Amino acid sequence: PASQESGYEYAKGKTFLTASLYYKDAGNVVSNVVENLGQGVTLDTFANVGHTRNAGLELTAGGQITRSLTYGAAGDVSWNQIATADDGVEAPRAAAAMFGHLKLNWSATSKDFVQLALYARGRQIEAQGSQSSYALVNLGYRHQFSDRLAAELTIQDPFDE
Repeated sequence: PASQESGYEYAKGKTFLTASLYYKDAGNVVSNVVENLGQGVTLDTFANVGHTRNAGLELTAGGQITRSLTYGAAGDVSWNQIATADDGVEAPRAAAAMFGHLKLNWSATSKDFVQLALYARGRQIEAQGSQSSYALVNLGYRHQFSDRLAAELTIQDPFDE
């Protein structure tokens, strides 16, 4: 097993940008495994599923747009390979994957805070198949009544993506 990473960081004031290239090679990977026991019953356990390799580029950025508006963003594009033992013979599967998120934070007043968060992920391979892609939006609002009391409202995925 090996892991290598190389990165770059830029920062000026409240603005930052990082970029990282990585390669990871890991054996004895433990993952969730589902076994069909029949008659609509499944057994959900963890098992050593084999070997994984990942290589990719990760980008992050953040900063202040105005005095009351800030942002944070991250994205990852990668190549992933899983080699699982199947009757003693490894059958590697590989696929590209991507993930990203963006958060906008607005301090409307000294006591009111609003956040818009967007998340997206492409299809991802797993030990027993794959996980579908998704995209969602979360909206949040917080009002600070005092140093010890605040009220929060979160709307998760209002567009039901």
